Amino acid sequence: TTIDLDSMRKTRTFHELSPRLGFSFPVSDRTVFHVQYGRFVQMPRLSDMFTGGAALSLELAGGNFIPFPTAFDVEPTRTTQYEIGFDHQVSGSASFDLTGFYRDVEGQLQIQRQEISQEAVDAGAYNFLNNGDFATIRGVEIALGLRRTRRLRATFNYTLSDARGTGSSINSAVSGIENDTNLPTLIAPLDFNQTHRGSAYLDYRFDPGDGGPILERLGVNLLLRFSSGHNFTLVTGSTGQRGPELGGILSDDDPRARKPLEPINNSTTPWTFEANLRVDKGFTLFGVEAQAYVYIQNLFNHRNAINVYGRTGDDQDDGFLSDPDLSGQIVAANGGQTYEALYRAINLEHRQHYWFTQGGDIYDEPRQLRLGLKCGI
Repeated sequence: TTIDLDSMRKTRTFHELSPRLGFSFPVSDRTVFHVQYGRFVQMPRLSDMFTGGAALSLELAGGNFIPFPTAFDVEPTRTTQYEIGFDHQVSGSASFDLTGFYRDVEGQLQIQRQEISQEAVDAGAYNFLNNGDFATIRGVEIALGLRRTRRLRATFNYTLSDARGTGSSINSAVSGIENDTNLPTLIAPLDFNQTHRGSAYLDYRFDPGDGGPILERLGVNLLLRFSSGHNFTLVTGSTGQRGPELGGILSDDDPRARKPLEPINNSTTPWTFEANLRVDKGFTLFGVEAQAYVYIQNLFNHRNAINVYGRTGDDQDDGFLSDPDLSGQIVAANGGQTYEALYRAINLEHRQHYWFTQGGDIYDEPRQLRLGLKCGI
């Protein structure tokens, strides 16, 4: 298929106002009320709007599965955000902040199908990206703060939120379009929705001249983070066009073989917890202020499952070997027990198939130790 440059035209230009207003006023000598409003405008990613001539020709020819097609002459995404809350001074060193927020996102890209005349030669119906999807995010944020008192400073943050829409990504409806079935229209929790999320930060520090020569300018801080996990959908389906080395992965880039076993995003991944510790000691070296530190990320080496396999909802079983109807013939045709042992070592223990198809890992980062020295003049 060739593209006639004379048939192409310039895209539209857009002019937008993005007001951002905020004000606060004291209710009492210890309480401050605050309100914010903002309207934000952002064009879609350049990678979604532009592509090479060869790739574009392949898309417009039709007949090929293009999970992430090109957008033509699209409008910017528009976000309207509201916040309202108050900040209360509990005492001379402690404060409390409560904020409610609502965010409305319009004009997100979603995949659509362009039908063409049956008389067209060397061309067929093709997919493209267009504005049309939306999302609403609402919730409450709570923040507690303690100014440094007797060497200790502390903060605590907690967010209760709910993110909903009809699609979590631009190709959420690609299966319905390719299979000519119903497209998503019901509002459901989005893939990135995290109902509960929070952190606690503790910092204990000795000032210069405090604690003697050993403890002077010594600091220890601990950051604790937690999350209730994100939503996902239990699914089933055939292996599709996947090779035997990838097993039964039902990935996001090609969902045509997936069939939901429950309402969309009705399940949730496990809770995650992480503790990060930092110990530092300041000193003067040849007239230069310096600081040595030790930083340990994921102090307790907790294995946080940030994703799960769609077939099982489990982070260790992808549902392939455990289902003889799915894997029986493949295992028998590729070495039997040898294939099964290699599959367990490569895919279940090291998640190679998940990395390949999803572009990420099932688990968060393990414990890491970093040693450093900072110098300043």
